[in-house]
Amino acid sequence: MKKASIFSLIFIFVLMLVGCDKQEMTFVSQPVGYALMSDIYVAKGSFVYRSNEPYNVNQISMELYYLPSVWGEIEVVEDQQLSVDNPNFLIIDYDTPNQKVFAKHIHIGENSWTAEIDNDQVKYVDQNGDDILEILVDELEAKAYVEALDLQNAYFLDSEMAMLDGYLSILDTIDAGAVIQKVSTVQIVNITWTGTISSFPDLATHFPDHDSTEVNTLYQRVFEKAEEPEYKTNEFYDRK
Repeated sequence: MKKASIFSLIFIFVLMLVGCDKQEMTFVSQPVGYALMSDIYVAKGSFVYRSNEPYNVNQISMELYYLPSVWGEIEVVEDQQLSVDNPNFLIIDYDTPNQKVFAKHIHIGENSWTAEIDNDQVKYVDQNGDDILEILVDELEAKAYVEALDLQNAYFLDSEMAMLDGYLSILDTIDAGAVIQKVSTVQIVNITWTGTISSFPDLATHFPDHDSTEVNTLYQRVFEKAEEPEYKTNEFYDRK
C-alpha cells in the first residue's frame, strides 16, 4: 500500500509538470517614454499590455509635468511687498495690476536654474546660459526632470543659492490639488491595438490638446521599449 501511495504521488506530480508546459507566459508591462511636449509641459507616456504580444495595448496614459516657467511664478500676498531690485525674484510689470513675480533661482534634481526675460517671456537657464527647454529635448534629461519632480526635489532658491522659504508657487494657491511638481490630472485612454511597431497607430487623436507630432514621437519611444526586460513589471502564467 505504501508503494502504491508513493507511485500515485509521483504520477500526480508528473501530471502537474505536464500541465505547466501547457501554460503560456504573458506579461503586464508599463514601458515609459519622456518628451518635452510644449513650453508648458514635459510628458511621461506609458502603456499597459497583458499579452505575450507587446503591441496588444490595453491602456495608454500621459502624465504632464509643469515646466518652471509655470510653477516658478510666486504668489505674493499683501504682507510680502517686494522691492523691484530684490535679488531673490524676477519681477515683471512691477507695481501694476499685471505684476508677476518669479523665483530668480530654482533647484531641480542636481542642477540650479536662473530666470531671465526673453521676448517678454520668462525662461530658466543653467550656468552656461542654456535654456531648460533646449536641455529637455533630450529624453534622458526629460526623464531626469520628471524623476526629480516626482521626488519633490524641486524648490526655490534665494540669491545665496539656499532654499527659499515662505513663498508658494502660484499653482499651490490656484488649486489645492495642484502642487508645483506635477499637474494634478493624468490623461488615460483605453485602446486595443494589435499589430507591430511598423503599424504604429496615430495616437494623437486621443490627445487632441497636444501637438500630434510630439504625441506620436512620445509613444514611438514608449513602444520601442516594449520588449526590453527592464520594463516588464510583472509576469504570470495563464493556464490554457
